[in-house]
Amino acid sequence: ADVNRGISDETVYETPLRQLADDALRRRMEAEMADARRDMEEQIRQFQQEVDRRMEQQAARVHAIIEQRVQQQIDAILVSEMEKVRVMVEEKVQGRVRAVVQREVQATVCEMQIRLAMLTKENERLRAAFLAHLDRADAEAWLPSFS
Repeated sequence: ADVNRGISDETVYETPLRQLADDALRRRMEAEMADARRDMEEQIRQFQQEVDRRMEQQAARVHAIIEQRVQQQIDAILVSEMEKVRVMVEEKVQGRVRAVVQREVQATVCEMQIRLAMLTKENERLRAAFLAHLDRADAEAWLPSFS
């Protein structure tokens, strides 16, 4: 650079070399920027994949928790409804059993009343026969003593 200093030709050598150096530096900087850009895009893609994976895991956990709570509520409702059905069935069965037992008791009472009435008539007939026999026996007992 000192050789051509002060001469009008000085810029002849300096400008193309400087332009060559500037172009090389620009290409190198552009390549570095492209590499940095690709690296950053890859990091962003990996970060997005990690975020997506974690969101899917969180969604799966929330879904599992919701399913568990829903199942617990369904189980509680089922237990409650089963208890209601059990009570209703017990009441119907007890009502039917009560009706059957009442009919049987009424039939037995009627049957016993009929038997009692028959026994009462039989007792009255036997008493009348006994009294008639007793009256004849008394009469016969007195008759021989009068003769």
